[in-house]
Amino acid sequence: MAEVLKTMLTFLMLCMAGIASGHSYHEYQVSRCFNSYGVPKIDLNKCEPTEMIAIVSALQGISRHPGVCDYGEGDCTDMVTTDTDTKLQDCVGQNSCSVIVSVSWMQWCSAYSTYNYVKYACVTKSETHDICMHQISMGKQSGFMSSPNYPNTYGANIDCTCKITSKNRGKIILTFSDASLEWSKNCKKDYMQITEHNMTTPIIRCGNLPRNFNYTATRSSVSLRFVSDGWKEGKGFWMNYNVSTAAKISCGPTFFEPSTTVKPIPTEVHLVSDPQPDDNLDEPEKAHQPTAGDMDKDTSLIGIIIASSISAILLVGCLILLVRFKRKRHKQKLSMGPVDPNFQHRVRRPNRDTTLARPPVRPPPPPQPVPLTPELQLAASNNTNKRNCNIRNSNRDTAINRNRNTEREEVQDTEDYI
Repeated sequence: MAEVLKTMLTFLMLCMAGIASGHSYHEYQVSRCFNSYGVPKIDLNKCEPTEMIAIVSALQGISRHPGVCDYGEGDCTDMVTTDTDTKLQDCVGQNSCSVIVSVSWMQWCSAYSTYNYVKYACVTKSETHDICMHQISMGKQSGFMSSPNYPNTYGANIDCTCKITSKNRGKIILTFSDASLEWSKNCKKDYMQITEHNMTTPIIRCGNLPRNFNYTATRSSVSLRFVSDGWKEGKGFWMNYNVSTAAKISCGPTFFEPSTTVKPIPTEVHLVSDPQPDDNLDEPEKAHQPTAGDMDKDTSLIGIIIASSISAILLVGCLILLVRFKRKRHKQKLSMGPVDPNFQHRVRRPNRDTTLARPPVRPPPPPQPVPLTPELQLAASNNTNKRNCNIRNSNRDTAINRNRNTEREEVQDTEDYI
């Protein structure tokens, strides 16, 4: 694993080798131990005000020797954390920067990191060429190129192209030290386009590219196009190109082809019937450059379309609700019977599922007892006593008569027997 990490580190250094090809620069190394006192911070402050920081490599590791923070052979190393990498990427293009780092778990080493190590270079600003500035250079093998106003935000409505052509089919390598553009789906807004000679499908990138993103051309000619819209701007890009042989670099606005020869001015007079051929027919027609006014018109048109669509959706929804309400009211009317003019309420129709038999008649409620006064209660009590007395007398007379009849029947039976 250590060999693989060393190979990756060597590859990253080779990608940044263009810094040293024909250009003066200074490289510095800085590290921070996590077992020291104070806030763990890495200071990149060796560059002059006329220079810019370019991160060559950034690692975290565990030293084999206690108390040593620098990268050494045999150390177990890994890439820095995403948070630290983002902070270091913000330092690219500045002349000084300070980054707070933190301890993190290194999965490949099965331990926590003990130091962070950063190697960076200081590149002179004058060696970086603006992609939108007209330039024709011959015989160069390496250099730097950036978006307008880098490291500050680029402007709006930019469309510039730089073409690099190598002689004798020399190898061309593009290394992006920094690239931060506006992100959009399918890169429809701000983007970088890499096109090689006779390439049918160009390579388009937008958003944030990884540090030291490397592109190796397979042909002897490659063009880099940078486009921005009028809505949102980013930091831009900073790129190093490295060619194995002498190359021709031509930069400027898109569809502008600088030339060192002057076309002769025709002196002949042509009649109307014999029109003079246009000398510019062989040149590509210049595309319409979007302006702020065009962007405002497009924005207003999009707003009108969106507002109209929302209004149509709301209108259709209201119509659907109205139709459903009317249907509901109609069903309620059908479920009700005809209106009796003599009454205010509607007469309900009989249920179709039931017979025409009358519903059972409920018995009337029992009469409620009338409260009695004391006199009435006394009279009622006397009546009850008299009635009970009469009943007892009647029962006694009945019993006496029954006994007499029984005795008479026994006497008659005895006589008959004798």
